[in-house]
Amino acid sequence: MASFIKQLRIHFGWWRERPAFSLFVLALVALAVHLQLFGFHPNNDTEQFIDVIHAFRGVADAPLHLNRYLNPLYPVLSVTLLRGFSPEGVMLVMNVLFYLGTVMLSYGLVRRVFQSQFVGFVSGLFITTAYAMVRYNLTQVWDIGGYFFFALSLYACWRWYNEEPHRDLWLYLGGAAVGFGMLVKESGAMGALFMAWLLLLAPISWARRIRAFLLFSVLPFVTLVSNQLRGHEAGFSSRDWLMYNWDVYRYAYTPIKWAGVNATSFHWLWPVFLIAVFFLIRKWREWPLAVRVYSIAIIAPGISYFAWPIFISRTVFISAWIIIPLVAWQLSRWYAAAKRPIHRGLVIAYIVLVAITPFALQHTLRYARLFDILESCNRNPICFWDTFWENRETYSKIK
Repeated sequence: MASFIKQLRIHFGWWRERPAFSLFVLALVALAVHLQLFGFHPNNDTEQFIDVIHAFRGVADAPLHLNRYLNPLYPVLSVTLLRGFSPEGVMLVMNVLFYLGTVMLSYGLVRRVFQSQFVGFVSGLFITTAYAMVRYNLTQVWDIGGYFFFALSLYACWRWYNEEPHRDLWLYLGGAAVGFGMLVKESGAMGALFMAWLLLLAPISWARRIRAFLLFSVLPFVTLVSNQLRGHEAGFSSRDWLMYNWDVYRYAYTPIKWAGVNATSFHWLWPVFLIAVFFLIRKWREWPLAVRVYSIAIIAPGISYFAWPIFISRTVFISAWIIIPLVAWQLSRWYAAAKRPIHRGLVIAYIVLVAITPFALQHTLRYARLFDILESCNRNPICFWDTFWENRETYSKIK
């Protein structure tokens, strides 16, 4: 154990690396800019989250929303480590910590996969300033906690895949991340799909695959059973919550909404991503094995949001770990191949453009429900624009 802790101190010692330290500072700057421009807003679901925290704290007559009762990590922290904070304060503290953790874990993961600090840094920067972060994940919701544990599970599972020493302890860490992720948001458990593919692709015997699966599954299984028992006592399960949402929101499960949400969520990233996919497929066997394995293993968790009937940025954001690393990788290839300073300058300019676009989008769109406006106008673009612009100031906060 002492040796493993020493390894953690070495490998998580990101402050020793200039790109990682710079990324951490930029994340703090982006956080400060976000809080200055947009504040720490309530969200559509914030009232329910606050009610559940009050219920866990024993506040009389506080409603216990069963769909939030199944995700108890924030409420548990609110009655233990953060009992001196208001419910809003609990979410602010945890979301800031999870935000910074998600950024740094993503940097560490991508840097190891692509063996490039440039690719890791750019990926971390794009996640730092992602539209989903600006619009949703840094509001009074719990989603960023799910993405933190998702990123932690990806990181731990990749370390297991690549390193022989301490492999079992990386399995336990990855499993713990999936287990805790279940207690925050459904997205937090999707690292299990990543691990499933790594188990299939790892160059090990089937006996070792089965052993690794069992060790990885211990903590998620315990968490799943205990949470199911809690749901059984309450008369409401995660399956009930999923089926309810499909019954209520399946009308919104349309290609046009998927396209619109992804257009805002990943904006300028899409053209470069498609180019990267083209070159990845065209020269598949020439790329490093690690890139190929990661590209295969991340697909299932990256598209897992299709199981949820609502397309919004904070749900489709899980695909960022497919899109962003490949974009950063393609940019690194262009930067390395550039023969003139102006060509390298264009790559840097693109990176800056991608980083600032989410803030510009948020400043313009505010918290307007664009598709609701579009439907109310019977998809008439002129009506849509007039309605949006006339009521733009009313969208300054989420209601």
